Amino acid sequence: MSNSIITLALLLIFLSASATWTGPIRLLTLQNYASVSCVYYDPASDITHVVVHERTVEWARHLAVSNNGTVLYSTLFRRQYTNWPKIVIRGAGDGKRLFMAMPYSFSDSDSILAFTESRDGGKTWNEPEDIVAKVKSLRGKLLVDLLYVAETGWVYVFFTKYQENELMVISRAAHSATFSTPKTIAKDINTKDTQQARASYNSWVGKLVLHVVYADNYNSQLKHLRSHDMGVTWQPAKEIAGVSRASHITGIASHPGSSQGIYVAYNNRDDKEMLIRSLDYGITYKPPLVLNKGGDFYNSGPSGLLLCGNKDPVLATLLVTTDNFHVNTTVEYTLWTQQRLEPYPRDYPKTRRPLSVGADCAVDANGGLDMFTVVSVEEKGGSAKEYAVYFAKETGKFPA
Repeated sequence: MSNSIITLALLLIFLSASATWTGPIRLLTLQNYASVSCVYYDPASDITHVVVHERTVEWARHLAVSNNGTVLYSTLFRRQYTNWPKIVIRGAGDGKRLFMAMPYSFSDSDSILAFTESRDGGKTWNEPEDIVAKVKSLRGKLLVDLLYVAETGWVYVFFTKYQENELMVISRAAHSATFSTPKTIAKDINTKDTQQARASYNSWVGKLVLHVVYADNYNSQLKHLRSHDMGVTWQPAKEIAGVSRASHITGIASHPGSSQGIYVAYNNRDDKEMLIRSLDYGITYKPPLVLNKGGDFYNSGPSGLLLCGNKDPVLATLLVTTDNFHVNTTVEYTLWTQQRLEPYPRDYPKTRRPLSVGADCAVDANGGLDMFTVVSVEEKGGSAKEYAVYFAKETGKFPA
């Protein structure tokens, strides 16, 4: 047996032992430009929830997808909005209650922030309720981030007020149907691009702490906001040292428990995806690390920063970016565990141009890493354009 055949056989054995791949499986075929706004895996129901934005007709679509790629439920929100809305979804951890926040824009300057929820795992949704009206936005862009605090049942929605460069928050207590009056928590947020702030929470000396990281409007610096009383008051924003030329924030992740780790991914103006991390609740941060080692991955809608695992020392992050410069495109995962970065490029799907991507991850009962990825692609060009949305799941092991 030749050395090349032996090498190939060993490679196949290694791949089959280390990871299994389901998909890509086509979920949707559309005549409208489709972008993936959100991907959320709910371990209680073992269902992946996907929100797709159809930009030509300005609709949002929710899909509940099983692990074999079967669409279990589908809801079309026909109310119109414009220009790349940020639609987010979170769950209550019981497989039943889901929350979604989405902006609607009717002019070049005014937007409405709406909220809806499902109590049956996504089979049915309430009619979206306007919780903030006449928000000043830029060309229909309105930053929205949604945070559900499982320990308290509170819901927080963060959004921007464009003309005053303000970052706002509105909240709803557990078992309440009414949202609070909007509150300003920062007055220097960068509202020129989308995705300027992200929120998470963890526990600090027995207290639940809210964390918000945002890009400021003056020097492309990242700043960290904290609240130790569940959003009643906020400490003054603190600049994160070592960060420069930040264009937008990809995501923030922190463990809801007592872990001190906070992880922030952002895109800089050199088209690099960067990762910074704090091991002391955000008081200090380590120097930035470059996530997309290949160098030719342009930001085309990365999935965000994801915390895989529910306890220390499992602190893996998963970032997905796409390469829009070549016909044979790939999706690149980057995992970080035990202070090690490891890229995992994937053909997904080959020879088609990806438009946007979303992902989520979880740790299964055996301690393995499950990764769920949804990618929208342009199937046909020219006057008869066609778009498709694909789903895939990979089960493997954490890097050593």
